[in-house]
Formats: sequence, C-alpha cells, structure tokens
Amino acid sequence: MKKNAIVIGAIAGLWVGAASGQEGGNVAADDVALAIEFQQRLDTYQALSKRPARTEDLPAWRADVEPKLNELIGQLKSLAERVEYPGDVRLVQALCHAQRAELVLGFRQEIDREYFLLEESYEKDRSSELGARLKKLASDRSKLADRAAEEYQELEEVLRKALADADALQASPEGRRQKNLVLGVVLAQSAIVQARALDSADDAGTTTLIQISGPDLRDLLDSAQKLVINYLDPELTSKETDGLEWVRGQFYLGVIEYRRSLTVRVKGEKYYTEVDKDDPERVAAFEAARTIFEGLSDKDAVYVILHPYEDRDEQKRSRAGRAFEASSFFQISHYSYKAVANFYAATANMYLGLIAAVDAQFKGQLPEVREEAVEGFFVKAERLDFYEPQPGQAPISLTSGTVEQSHKNIMKGLAEIAQAVERREPLNDLTISFGLTPIYDTNVPLLGRHTRPPLDKGRKRDFRIGSSLKLEYVADLDAFVEDENPDLAKWQLFLEGRVAPTWNARIRDFNEQFYGGAVNLRYELMGAQAEGEGPIDGLFLHLRYAYDYLMLHNDGFLRINSVRPSLQLVAFDQVLNTSLYFNYEDRNYLEVLRDERFDRDGNYVFWGLDVLLDLGKWVNAEMLWGPDKVWGPMSPIPEDRDEYERPWEIFLALEFAHASTQGDEFDYDGQLFSVGTRVPLPYGIDFTARGLFEWQDYRKHSLVDHRRRRREDFIQEYAFRLQRKFFLSSYGRDFAHVKPFRLDRVVMTVFGDLRFTLDDSNVRDRLGQNIFEYNRIIYSAGVRFDIN
Repeated sequence: MKKNAIVIGAIAGLWVGAASGQEGGNVAADDVALAIEFQQRLDTYQALSKRPARTEDLPAWRADVEPKLNELIGQLKSLAERVEYPGDVRLVQALCHAQRAELVLGFRQEIDREYFLLEESYEKDRSSELGARLKKLASDRSKLADRAAEEYQELEEVLRKALADADALQASPEGRRQKNLVLGVVLAQSAIVQARALDSADDAGTTTLIQISGPDLRDLLDSAQKLVINYLDPELTSKETDGLEWVRGQFYLGVIEYRRSLTVRVKGEKYYTEVDKDDPERVAAFEAARTIFEGLSDKDAVYVILHPYEDRDEQKRSRAGRAFEASSFFQISHYSYKAVANFYAATANMYLGLIAAVDAQFKGQLPEVREEAVEGFFVKAERLDFYEPQPGQAPISLTSGTVEQSHKNIMKGLAEIAQAVERREPLNDLTISFGLTPIYDTNVPLLGRHTRPPLDKGRKRDFRIGSSLKLEYVADLDAFVEDENPDLAKWQLFLEGRVAPTWNARIRDFNEQFYGGAVNLRYELMGAQAEGEGPIDGLFLHLRYAYDYLMLHNDGFLRINSVRPSLQLVAFDQVLNTSLYFNYEDRNYLEVLRDERFDRDGNYVFWGLDVLLDLGKWVNAEMLWGPDKVWGPMSPIPEDRDEYERPWEIFLALEFAHASTQGDEFDYDGQLFSVGTRVPLPYGIDFTARGLFEWQDYRKHSLVDHRRRRREDFIQEYAFRLQRKFFLSSYGRDFAHVKPFRLDRVVMTVFGDLRFTLDDSNVRDRLGQNIFEYNRIIYSAGVRFDIN
C-alpha cells in the first residue's frame, strides 16, 4: 500500500519552507496499522505547521505548539523503530525538528527585542537593577541559542538518515535534486545557529555547550555550497521555468556564499564580522553573494521569475506555478506572488546591507560613508518587508520582523565602530623588536679628506654587523583601572629600553655598543573637536627623559642625559602631525684628553619643529596601484590602519642648535633642515627618501686650523630605503588595546638602505689636511622582527 511521502522543499527558521506530496512512498506496506499511524502523524505535523498570519499572534502560537511538537517527535522516533522502511517517517521527524528549531529561534527573537530595548535604557540609566535584568536576558539569549544549535545538530543527524533511505527522494532525478537542496540548507543553517550560540555566549560572558570550532563551521558551509550548486545545475533548474524553486535556490546560495566569505570564528575569542581577505576563495564568495543578492533585490524582477505567464491557467499548469502552490508561502502563510516577490527583494536588500557593512571598499573612509551605504539598503528592505496583503488590513512583516531587527543591530554595531575610531580603547601595548643588519661602511673612523690615517689604523673601509634589541611599552593610564576615568584617559606613559651593538670585521677599535632607555609622559590638552567646530584632532604636551651610553670597542665613550618637552598638534583629519620641541642634553665624553680646550663635555640645546603630512586621503597605495596590489600575501588586517593603508607621506624638520662645552674648540650654533617622503609601491613595498642639511658655525677660533679661522661646517646626508613588512601571525584589531596585553602581532621587516654623508669644513691643519671634512657611504640590508 503506497502512501504520500514528504519531499522537503526547504527548512524552517530564516529559510522559508515548502512541503509537497509525491507518490512513491512505501511506509510499512505490509502493516496497515502502521501506515495509518504514519498518516496520522503526518496530518498532525501539517496542522502544527500552520502559523498565524498576524505577527502579534506568534508568541502565543509558539507556546501552544512546542509541547505538541515534543510529543509528536517522540511518537515519530518510536514509529521509525517499528517500520521496515523508516525513511519517510524520519523525513517527517526532520520537519518536526526544523519546526521546533524555528520555535526556539522565535523565542530568541522575542528575547532579543526585549534585550536591545533594555540595553538602550541601561545606556541612559546604569542602575544595578537594570544591569541585573540585562545580564539575566543575556544569559537567556545564550541558552536559547544553545537550544537552537542542539536542535539543528539533531536535525542534521535525523535528516542524513532519512535521506539515505527515503524512497521518494531516491527514485527520481527530481527527488535527488530536492535532496541536495534540503541537506545543503540544513548544513548551512546548522552552521549559522551554532555560530550564533558562540556569539551569544561571548555576549553573556558564559560558556556555550556547543563543541564546534570555526574550521568545522566553515566545512559545513563549504559542503552546503556544493549541494546547493548541484541543485541549481542549469540542466535541472532553470530561471525561465522553475520560478520559486530557482529563486529559493539562488537565495540560499547567496546566504551560504556570504557566510563562507567571513573569517573563521575562534571559540572563546572576541569575534568581528569581516571578510577573510587573505583567502582568494573567500573573497570570491563575498563577490558571488553580492552578485546574487543584487539580482534578487528588485521586486518586479523577482515577480517576473515567479510568475512568468500572464494567463492564470497557463501559470497554474506551469512548473513555476506548481512550485509556488506547493510551497509553504501559499499553503501556510497564504502569501500572494507579489508578497513573495517582496519577501525575497526585502531579504536580498537586507543582505546587501550586511555586505556593505564589511565591504573593503569602505576601509579608510569616514564611518558615515559606510553608514550611508548600509542605511540605503536597509531602508529599501524595510519598505519591501512591510506589506499590506489584503485591502484594508494592517501591513505585516513578511520576515516576522527580521529585517527591522537586523537594521537596528547593524546600525548599532556601526555606531560602536565609529565611536571606537573616534575614542579608541585604552592603549596597553608592549613591543619587542630585534634585528640584524649587515653593513658595508666606506669610512668607519670618519677619516678626514686628504688626511693620513694613524699608523695603527691604516683602513677606513670595513664590513660591519649591526644588531638591535628594543623593548617599548605604551599605555594610556586609564588602562590600569576598571571603570572609565576621563582624567586618567588624558595621560599616556611610554617606556623604552634599547641595546644596539655593532661589530667591525677588522677595524675593531670602532666597534660600537649603544645602550639606552627613555620615559615619556603625555598629556592631552585638547581632544578632537566636533565636526564644524575646528580642525584640531588632538593637542598634546610631552615630557621625555632619555639616557644613552655609548662604548667604543669595550671602553666607555659617551654618556648623555636629555630632557625634551614638546607640544604636539594633530589636525585636519590627521593630515597634519607636528611637534614643537625643546631638547636639553648633558653630554659627558669619557675620552682622555691632552688639552682641556678640546673637552666636548657640556650643555647641548636644540629646539625646532617636526612636521609629518599624511596625504593618504588623496594618495595611497590603493589609489596608486589598485586594491589587488596594495599588499599581497602576509598583509596586515585592514583595521590595522597605521599599517594597512600605506599613505603617501612627507616629512619636514627644522632645528636650531646651541652647544656650550667646557673647552673652546667645539662651541657652536647650528641650523638643520630635513625633508623626506615615503611612497607606497605595489605589494606592500615602501620607498623612503630623506635629505638632511646642517650648518654649524663655531663660535671660537679653531685651534686646529693653521690660520685660526672660525670653523664652519656644512653637512649633507641623503638616505634611501626600500622595505617590505610581512605580517606572520593572525591578530585581532584590538591587539594594542588588550588588558592584560598579548603578543599577538608578529611582523618581519626586510629592508635595504643606502646612505651618503658629505661633511664640508673650512678647517685645514698645518699639513693642509681636511681633518673635519669627510665623505661616507653606507650600504646595508637587514631584517627586523617586531612582536606586539
């Protein structure tokens, strides 16, 4: 005795479902009683699946249906164990699990509305009572998310068994095609609700019961994509003939591609929704999702696909008509063709809004640019979602409020991101740097032009090896307290320790060892001004103390204590970053002198202006070379804006110097001017060029010059560098703001340098030697690692 089998067109939840009868089932053909029981269970499911038309009636309906579904699932489990061919029974059981998952997600949606409303109230009134209620709701949301995830895990297991032995789905190409869609949809939805469970647990500060990792979720989505693509095989499913089935398959594929494009979620770590730009396959999935949803975003275009024939009878007889009338849209929700067209256009625009929220084209632009794009899609989605089904009836939400709630959530998230950009989390960053630099130096001892070297130092060219180790720590003082403290937020502490020895292959008397440390305290005099009120982004007062110790060979040579107050201004949307400074140095040279008049110990004073012009708003790597050539492999995350954007930069410096020493020979006044630029080249390579020009006018008559003239020096230095940074680790956008800090970001910098120094001096000794005048060229290449 043959009975109608269930052929699943889609699964509940956010995925719109459809169920239709098809001849060919063989449920317990030898036992009439079991066949009748199966029919009864099937009728019960179909009765329970009829949702109320009005959104406000859904909560009461869910509460009434849940216990009945629980009982029905138990009955179907028992029946599946007693029949000879349980495939059809398990298909109905799978539908019941999908229905129960939809109920749980509906309960979660109700809690979400209450949670977000209470969250808005709590932001205005941070009372302990509201805080406790908010915490309780967050816990309830997490528990419901866990329940939905568990339900889909069970649904996935039951459905796999059902599809393996369901006669109706194995007997024909149509059945096998539907099987691809069903399993693909379930796998994708299972991945989505399990990811939601992980997110909800993070929000609530609780531990989820879901034992799944990001790669596992990605595998589910990859499998789902292949199944839905098989369903949409042009030889099986046609846009011109299949109507709703083609639209539904395209929509599912768009959702799956969007989810596939996102970065892998790591359980227990803070997660941000962003495209996995390091994987070309994921970037391609992102663009595929955009293309699919753009094709479904116009209701009139969707309507033509759903209803290709103007003649009513011809439409009803067509494959498109049969697909529509077999769907839950028609049988359960009683939606018209136009309502379904609106539904898909609304959800397509909703996803286009989600896509715009993480679209890389907005990186580096003002937050309001992204917000405007996202808002445009959601406004259109909401207009399509609220539909008036019959004349005189109140509009209903075709998506049961999903579009509206998603709109609120995404705009709230974008506002938080914009706020984070304007008011960053407290810095709490430790950086460990070390490197090695092979060097070829054409004038290691700075031997003067036409000057004879000492008898024991006949060489001036040598290979050198430079090394360095540096520790830097920077923290806003409010990083050390739990509660917000606006006064502490204005202060920032910087600490530094450094070691940099250099070894010469042959001229070992000029081996150098640098040791130093510094502390800088910064105070914010003025923060960023509101739009339209002025150009200032920040005005800061710095006070820095540094100690440096230099050894030549293994002997002490120089000690420097320096104090440097400065005033820093950042303005014009961070285009201008300039510092006005005063630097006092107390220098103590440890050399043994035969004549005290050559004593260089004393006070050295410098004051000047440093200027950095960041022209990235007009010229950066992406504008010059296109988005595909900004970095290439091993690139920084886009949110690491200081590294990712690679703007064109110009450096300017002007400095005045006054040296007052204990001797006579080295008292001088000086002026220095420096100019440079950094130009971004393709694939993460930067080219930097600098020029330095310094004039030194000595105040006393030189004891070295054979005519006792005052010494005058003109120093020129030209430096060129090519470098590329390789980001060797994955890290989050909060790597510099974590409390306590973590060493998440590992960067390798490979560079090559060329530096010319020309020192022209008017001093000539009695032998006509230019002992203070020299030329020097340094060639170097090296590698440095920064861990922070």
